Amino acid sequence: METFHCTIQHPDCGGRCQHIGVVLDFLRTINDENRLRIICVLSNTQGYTVSQIVEGVQLPQNLVSHHLKAMHKIGILHKEKKGLHVFYQLDQTKIDYYTSELKVLLNQK
Repeated sequence: METFHCTIQHPDCGGRCQHIGVVLDFLRTINDENRLRIICVLSNTQGYTVSQIVEGVQLPQNLVSHHLKAMHKIGILHKEKKGLHVFYQLDQTKIDYYTSELKVLLNQK
């Protein structure tokens, strides 16, 4: 994913432009209905296997795996191998980080 660098000197930014790249990576990754459905399935769980996620979102396994890989890449998912299974869980700390970066960018508290 590309990183945005603000090259324009403008006082209205207040230094918020440095947060654009981080926010863009997050928004690009979750800007997909299937990924949002996966996030909903994983919310409030201690972790699900790919098979359990497939059952929850009713999508093919290869498509779910593709989405999980993208979300894991930016750090919003933990994965842990237990025996033959890999369990996926949302990383709430990382999600909170991205949402706080978005709030800074939007000049919100």
